[in-house]
Amino acid sequence: MNLFDNFKNYLFSQEVKPSKVTVKNYLSDVNHFVKWFEKQYGAVLSSPITASVLEQYKSEFEKTFSPASMQRHLSSLRKFFKYLKSEGKMTMDPFAQSIIHANEDKDLWRLKDFKNNLFVSNAAHLTIKNYIIDVKQFIAWAKEVTGIEDNLLINRVNKEFIEEYKQRLVTSDSFSPATVNRKLSSLRKYLSWAQNEGLLTQNIASIENINEAKQKLYIPTKEDLNQDQLGSENPVSKYSKFPPLRIMQKISQAGILGFDSIFVAPLVKIATKTQYAAWKLRGQPIFAKGPQTLITKNITAHDLLGIKNISKQIYAPFKLSIDNYSPLQKLIFNARSTRPNWYKRYHSYTITHYFHFAVLVIFLAVVGFGIYNSFFTKPSNQNPALAALPTAPPRILSFQGRLTDNNDNPITTANTLIRFAIYDDLSASGAALLWQEVDPVNPDVDGIFNSILGNISAIPSTLFSENAALYLGVTIESTPELTPRQQLATVAYAANSETLQGLIPITGVGAGTSNVVLALDSSGNLTIGGSANPIFSASGGQFKLSGQPLLLTTNTGTDANVQITTDDLGKIDLQKPILNSTNSNNIATAIGAVEVNDLFAVLATSSGQSAVTINQTSTGPIISASTGGTAKFTVDNSGNEEIAGNLSLAGTTGVSLSGNDA
Repeated sequence: MNLFDNFKNYLFSQEVKPSKVTVKNYLSDVNHFVKWFEKQYGAVLSSPITASVLEQYKSEFEKTFSPASMQRHLSSLRKFFKYLKSEGKMTMDPFAQSIIHANEDKDLWRLKDFKNNLFVSNAAHLTIKNYIIDVKQFIAWAKEVTGIEDNLLINRVNKEFIEEYKQRLVTSDSFSPATVNRKLSSLRKYLSWAQNEGLLTQNIASIENINEAKQKLYIPTKEDLNQDQLGSENPVSKYSKFPPLRIMQKISQAGILGFDSIFVAPLVKIATKTQYAAWKLRGQPIFAKGPQTLITKNITAHDLLGIKNISKQIYAPFKLSIDNYSPLQKLIFNARSTRPNWYKRYHSYTITHYFHFAVLVIFLAVVGFGIYNSFFTKPSNQNPALAALPTAPPRILSFQGRLTDNNDNPITTANTLIRFAIYDDLSASGAALLWQEVDPVNPDVDGIFNSILGNISAIPSTLFSENAALYLGVTIESTPELTPRQQLATVAYAANSETLQGLIPITGVGAGTSNVVLALDSSGNLTIGGSANPIFSASGGQFKLSGQPLLLTTNTGTDANVQITTDDLGKIDLQKPILNSTNSNNIATAIGAVEVNDLFAVLATSSGQSAVTINQTSTGPIISASTGGTAKFTVDNSGNEEIAGNLSLAGTTGVSLSGNDA
């Protein structure tokens, strides 16, 4: 396991584990320093590293890195050297020396080291800022009350000194309890770090926070106001001097007392509990003690509540003067506190509220109708859209990379020429080269660039479908090709998107007639070209061809026959009458008839029916037989026979002739 792996394990073994991104940044920054050190000094990292080396590293990259980036690099190195020192691989931490900060003021309290420790611990920037401010306030107070210099004051810090500072904060009217506790927390964090670093010689116990006091809200009563107004310990009696009236007043006090006990006291108790619950929900804010004497005129919310941090914008926004506000502050104030006259006039009409409610109802109805159409209604299939013929997508590849030199510095030269090549082999060239092009790229400040492959030289359509594995080679300018080549990984079956299980459609250019997918062309026709003799067969069930009508024909100009054959003793089953709807006949005397241009034989297997049945439903002859166009035997519509030759009868028994003898 190398040094970087050990450092990585060390980071993850911390009590507060850093994130993976933080560890990645640590390793990247340390790797950058190691490469620089080996190039600069020609030695491995095990050589002694002094603060002057860090100073040289800082001065060399101060202009290259931003201040925040430089701070992060130094913090990563500080963590790395601390690890090396803890493992005994380095005797002296270079950051312990003050050479790298020679141009800065002498920091005896080591606030910068404390700040760096907070930064390495991934503390927020605002938290670090507050910690440093609070510790500096403590140091300034210590100098002011003791009058001792820093080099002697550090050794005077003890538990009693800290308690004195705590009491000063508590008794001060400038800080709330929350602020005091925050300052004590910052001081506790600093003193804990200082003891671990050996900066303090005395052991200081932990600093306890103060308890936030809960003070009831002071609201003056009527008697308090009367007492303040009169300014006398013996106020004038509130009863009348007339005895009957005076006794009635005193008797009425019993009724008033009973009313207060039954109705007013429970309401006051409920109001008090509600006020206390609201105070808890607001985070238990600390109220300042209310004034003991109040005047009856011009009593403000500040006087009644005793709250210091209520803005005047809340209870009296129009009494503020905004003359010293910035334009943005004036705009925000006017937007929050003022309204134009037309707005006030518009909202003064009663019908306005009904109009707003109607607009709200219409809006909700439109939204509900849109949601219903989007998620619940079924799409109509009355006019389904027909899918177009599949077209091959453009063969382009997106490529992203980062250009750096041998020292891992980004290359930002514009129009850098990069040769991209695709091979079917990981290392071979020559015949393995299938495609290439040269693209100019423009890297950004970090050397990152993007390029679209295939815009200059088109990528062949068969490149992905005919090759099981492809590799991309990259060559920068005139340098040798980078190794290793990167294999082009495709989504599963992505190369099969233009084929079906590797079979191309028959409509493709040069598809041929074997190992193809039958597909209709742009005219809706299925054409099988070439000299192929295709066979469509159903090995099991019935094979059915249907159409409206069903047309079996041969190609135009071929004079070929339509053959209907069966296997062995199978028969052709014609379940409907045969009809010729054209006048295409070879026999001139049988135009429009069903013509048989071959011997015609009937093998009858039925009983009770004629082997041949002729039913003439019109006026034409029943039978007409001829040779070379000359009639030889005719049976007309009336049953008369005309025979061109002799009539020979095999026997005379049972023979009878009726009608005229020709």
